[in-house]
Amino acid sequence: SPVTFTSLTKIRIQNRDFILSVHEKGLSGINPENGKEEWFTPIGGIVEKVTTPTAWGEKILFAGIIYGCQLIEVDENRPRVLWKSDVLQPHHSDPVVIGNYLYGYSGESSQNRGTFKCLDLRSGKAVWETKKIGWGTLISMRRPVYCCRQLFARF
Repeated sequence: SPVTFTSLTKIRIQNRDFILSVHEKGLSGINPENGKEEWFTPIGGIVEKVTTPTAWGEKILFAGIIYGCQLIEVDENRPRVLWKSDVLQPHHSDPVVIGNYLYGYSGESSQNRGTFKCLDLRSGKAVWETKKIGWGTLISMRRPVYCCRQLFARF
C-alpha cells in the first residue's frame, strides 16, 4: 500500500523490534530483519493527516486530525484498540509522551486554531488544556516539555 507523509518509527514489543508504517489502509508492524508485515490494524478513511505513531512502553499511540487518537496494544501479532478518544486531534505536530501522559497540539494547524493539551494515557481522558501558546511544535527533554512557535514555552 502507498505510504503517507508519516515517518517510519520503531518500537520493541514482547522482545521483538518492529518498524511502524502508516499507509492508506492503516498501521502495520514490519519485521526489520526481512521487511515482512507481521501485523496490521485498519484505521479507516484518509490516513495521510496523522502524526508519527508514538510508543508508550510496548503500546502504540496513533493520532490524527480526522481520527483523534487511539491506544493500540499488540499481543502475539494481534493488535487491539484499548481506547479511542477525540480529546487530542493533532494535525502536523507529533505529540510527546512523558510518563503516563501525552502532551500535544490539537486542532487545525494551518488555521492556527490549536489547543495544547495533556492526556492521561491510561484512560484517554484530558487532564488539562490551554490556548495561551498558539500553534507550534514541541520536544520533550524528559521533563519539561518545550513548545516552540515564536517563543519557547516550558511545561
